[in-house]
Amino acid sequence: MEFKPFLHAFFSPILLLFLGGFVLARAMHVYEVEELIANTILRHVGKRVM
Repeated sequence: MEFKPFLHAFFSPILLLFLGGFVLARAMHVYEVEELIANTILRHVGKRVM
């Protein structure tokens, strides 16, 4: 039995790109990297709005 045609749809480059993005987002959330990035941006920008 050949599984390659069946699995090809699940491993398309676009789906893997989305999956990688979700994995990175989850890892950033677990290690609170998004808070560090937000604080760094706010420290540099402050209350200035464009």
